[in-house]
Amino acid sequence: MKNDWSFGVYLRLSSLEDTSNSINNQRLLINRYLEKNIDIEVYNTYIDEGFTGTNFERPAFKALLEDIKLKRINGVIVKDLSRFGRNYISVGTYIEEFFPTNNIRFISVNDNIDTLEVIKSDNITTSFKNIINELYAKDISEKVKATITYKKLTGKFASGNTPYGYKLDKNNKYKLIIDENSKKNIELIFSLYLKGNGVNKIVKFLNKKQIPSPSKYKNINLKKENIYWTNTTVYNILTNDIYCGNLANFKNTHQAIITEDDFNTVKYMLKEKNIPKGEIDKYLFSGFIRCSSCKAFMLIKKSNDSNHEIICSTFARINERLCTSHYITSKILEDLVFTDINKRIKKIFFLKKKLENIKRFLKKNNYLDNNFYKELLKKYIYNAKILKKISYEKWKLNVITYNDFLIVNNILNRYIFLIETLKKIMLTTSNNLYKYIDNINSLQKYIKYNNQALSREMLNFFIEVIYIDENAKISIVYKNEEEFLELLKFVEGFFSD
Repeated sequence: MKNDWSFGVYLRLSSLEDTSNSINNQRLLINRYLEKNIDIEVYNTYIDEGFTGTNFERPAFKALLEDIKLKRINGVIVKDLSRFGRNYISVGTYIEEFFPTNNIRFISVNDNIDTLEVIKSDNITTSFKNIINELYAKDISEKVKATITYKKLTGKFASGNTPYGYKLDKNNKYKLIIDENSKKNIELIFSLYLKGNGVNKIVKFLNKKQIPSPSKYKNINLKKENIYWTNTTVYNILTNDIYCGNLANFKNTHQAIITEDDFNTVKYMLKEKNIPKGEIDKYLFSGFIRCSSCKAFMLIKKSNDSNHEIICSTFARINERLCTSHYITSKILEDLVFTDINKRIKKIFFLKKKLENIKRFLKKNNYLDNNFYKELLKKYIYNAKILKKISYEKWKLNVITYNDFLIVNNILNRYIFLIETLKKIMLTTSNNLYKYIDNINSLQKYIKYNNQALSREMLNFFIEVIYIDENAKISIVYKNEEEFLELLKFVEGFFSD
């Protein structure tokens, strides 16, 4: 190493956060710090954009850990602890156990933490910040989800990036209006496809005519691979029903560019389309697999023996210097995904059985009976009020002193307040239990796929995206992952001592 310290710069941004923590802002702050610390050399920058900090299932983070294990780096730097992670237990494990064990120096710039300087990395301060971050993650997630759902229900645009062909109304930042300059290109793409031109042919036409790609038009995310139109960009436009006036399954929320009839016709044509030999083979994993490094879709090359070759599209089509091949064959990929999905199904089967046991236990002990607790607590409150009345009458008859009456009255008032509070807690707990128990039926939908052959239907049901790394290893992002982990946590917590 040229310098004493070879560092990995780690940047992360959740899709739920505002722009104050943008990747560029994080990079600028860290660069300013590094300019003052010339003994630190940057080996690599690891970026997880669009990944939550509540878990560590992030491709760039895993790449960082791999470089630590291979002794390529001996330090990690982040803007602040929340960029590293928002889960108290896991963050603490990495900072207090994993990093010291592997002789890794850890720097959190805004938190003034540098594990090289013991005084600045006080465990109490660090632990406190971790707890705050964990609570913040849960709070912001729930609030943002609720806000976005409400906006969608009321026809408001709530996503971060305005779709190509539209812009936000200057007088209403949640209202989509047509952008006349790019609208004509949306109409052109649909028109060309309806006339029988394939996606690849449309891409070549748009690039030949030097029509700016959406990224170039908006002047955002201008990596080399985003300057030109790609099959993915055109396909995403053709399959996005926002162009016929719909927003996240809500109809007629804004002005349409394409008629619903034309959109549905294109949808049918895309479904039935036979891709010509030599182009991308739209088979089982088309649209699901991405490169773990550059996040581009993988290119699937047809093979005579049905064992397709799969490589990074950036490497194959744009520039070999921008990424590596990430080569894997379809048969290996199918085996890996089949094994992973069935492991998932076994966990779901375990959850279902445990939830059924919990339901039987709760039902047997009346924990799910709201009326039972209402009547029981109501009885307690009634008895307390009777005692208050009796104490008042005894004071009036001079059986007890006024001071004794006040003491008894205050005790009973506190008792009634506690019972009322307990009543609210019990009802809330009961409602929460219902929320978890209601998952029993929904889990059956997953179990039906146990040991079935892989299919597009199965992949659509289970998987958000599959990342493939340089060593032909896969990382699957499952749908409804947060709900699954929350349910698992509930079940494990219920049976713990």
